[in-house]
Order: sequence, then C-alpha cells, then structure tokens
Amino acid sequence: AAACIAQGDYEGAIEEYNGMLRDKPDDPYPLSEIAKIYSEKLNNPDQALLFLQGHLEAKEWPVDDAAFIMFRMVHVHADVKKDYQMAHDLLEEVIANFPNTRHSANAHHRLHEVEQAEYQQIMAERSKEEQAPA
Repeated sequence: AAACIAQGDYEGAIEEYNGMLRDKPDDPYPLSEIAKIYSEKLNNPDQALLFLQGHLEAKEWPVDDAAFIMFRMVHVHADVKKDYQMAHDLLEEVIANFPNTRHSANAHHRLHEVEQAEYQQIMAERSKEEQAPA
C-alpha cells in the first residue's frame, strides 16, 4: 500500500488496505489509512466519513478501536473539512460513550483544540472583512 501511495496509485493503495481488512477485519488501522487516502489524497472527505461511519456501525468494536475510528472521523471533520460543529459533536459523543477513560480525557483535550481552531478561523474571517474595501 505504501508503494502504491508513493507512486500516486491511491486506488491501488485502497485495494491493498481492503485486502488487509479482509485478512484482519478487526484491525482499525487499514480503515484509518483508507479514510486518510480518501480525505487527503483524493480530496473526498465525505467518502472518508461515510467509509468510517459504515464500518463503525457495522459491528461492535472494542472500546479502543471504536475511539480510534471516531478520532479519525474528528480529524476529517475538523482538520480537513473545517466542520468544527460536527467535530465538536463527535467529541462529545466520545466523552459520553467512554466516560472516565483516557479516550474521554483525549476528547476533552481535542475539544479544546477544535474550539481554538474555530476561534482562529472566525478571527481570520473578521480580519478579511475589515480589510475588504467597502
């Protein structure tokens, strides 16, 4: 898969990761990598989110794996799409679903980062508006 990515063959990389999923369906790593390719290489974050959501809902994942998948979804929402509200909602879901765990603590920390990014975006937009000719 890494060789395919290096050659710009993103569809081939997805096929390789899908093969890994067939061999180890309980491994969230290939899911994460496929989503990363969709969102960052193929510029299709919506497909990445659909892919992750479908696999998250398809079965009962162990807590660590479910949180891992959810955090990948947060990454796509916040860092790729700049959809801070969806990232916020998903982090709140992590906090509610995994209380008193490191995942909850990580979600609280990430929530602060998302809020800071959203604030910075708002301030940058205001600055542009103020500098625009009337």
